[in-house]
Amino acid sequence: NAASIIPILFYRSMLLAADIAPIDALAEALRLQGMAPVPIFVSSLKDRASLDFVETALASLNPAAIITATAFASGAEPGAETLFDRAGVPVFQVIVATTKREVWEKNQRGLAPADLAMHVVLPELDGRILAGAISFKGEIEADPALAFRAFANRPEANRVAQVAKRTAMFIRLQRTERAKRKLAILIPDYPSAPGRTGYAVGLDVPSSVLAMLHDLKEQGYAVDGIPQSPRALLDALEMGGQGLSLDDYRCFSAELPMAVIDAVEAAWGEAEGEIGLREAPPSVLPDISGRTEGGVHALTLASFPFRAATFGNITVALAPDRGRSADRRADYHDPTLPPRHELIAFGLWLRKSLGVHAIVHVGAHGTLEWLPGKTVALSESCFPEIVTGSLPVIYPFIVSNPGEAAQAKRRISAVTLGHLPPPLTGAGLDEAQQKLERLVDEYAQA
Repeated sequence: NAASIIPILFYRSMLLAADIAPIDALAEALRLQGMAPVPIFVSSLKDRASLDFVETALASLNPAAIITATAFASGAEPGAETLFDRAGVPVFQVIVATTKREVWEKNQRGLAPADLAMHVVLPELDGRILAGAISFKGEIEADPALAFRAFANRPEANRVAQVAKRTAMFIRLQRTERAKRKLAILIPDYPSAPGRTGYAVGLDVPSSVLAMLHDLKEQGYAVDGIPQSPRALLDALEMGGQGLSLDDYRCFSAELPMAVIDAVEAAWGEAEGEIGLREAPPSVLPDISGRTEGGVHALTLASFPFRAATFGNITVALAPDRGRSADRRADYHDPTLPPRHELIAFGLWLRKSLGVHAIVHVGAHGTLEWLPGKTVALSESCFPEIVTGSLPVIYPFIVSNPGEAAQAKRRISAVTLGHLPPPLTGAGLDEAQQKLERLVDEYAQA
């Protein structure tokens, strides 16, 4: 039928031990999202017979994506094509953790070192997208015949549902016609010297975004009104004019865990303290007689204003600061400080108001992957997930900084596309600098 087929790879040992509750739960969650799961057990992805069987199955199934609960990397030689490469579809890594649930719940790191190595670090070598943990170890009732309490894989319902949603969002992006896809392109605003908005390591972000807009248009995306220059793009963002109303924020944020809102209010106070005023579109503003034709520009709406501009179905934006503008450097990487209401509102605006299909974050690095929460295997209360939800995140990242790219992979499930550092060349002098150089030379000679 029309449902997207999603193979779920897991170990045969789980089946032999009758310990497949996480796989059953994940299959059911995928079905609830309208997909057709096909669980496939294997001895190992390094076993030739298993590999051949899976490859034959994938060729027959024609899957839209693959979910694997197998650990380690595929074992292919560096640069060699893997099973997942040949499949040509997104491959999601899920974690069937050996960590106990209570340890995961209380521990900021999320996973024990062994789980981190087996289920996160090594699978990254295959380019798998980390979808999150779906189960943890828990005690089962004692068997009188055996006289001991065994441990089994206990599915975490909320995390299973999140993996299914994340998979569904990738499928939605995949199935939507290019002309109807809505994207949010985020420009970094790393706290540095004034006038460096859009700065990223080794990348001219404004020029790159303009090139992307032109490329997207050529590929059939609905893009119009592309700025003529990088400066014009940044000016368009600063003009703003877009935002999320306070009423909408209250409505959307009611779906978030109460502990999250409590933490934000404890740090920053009520949302009303952060709102600004923006001019409502003239077409929806009544004149003195109550008619909407023409509008009245004086009316303003209480809202969270964002630095953003829309070009057809593509929205380019600068994410709001996560903390105080006066303490940007200190707040940017603070592991405990919750983000302000404005940043949470920004994420809700992208997902709920704009209905974007994916986020494209251009350049290293942004703020989303550094928000408070677990290091890996995030919970529903971790702020990277609160802001991005289950949206696909595509993240062009400089190849010489794999350590910080790992943060994006592990905390916002980003697909990091490596770009090369710029070539070194002589900077040269512009006309004003050449004039200054001549004056300095003349002064020195005098």
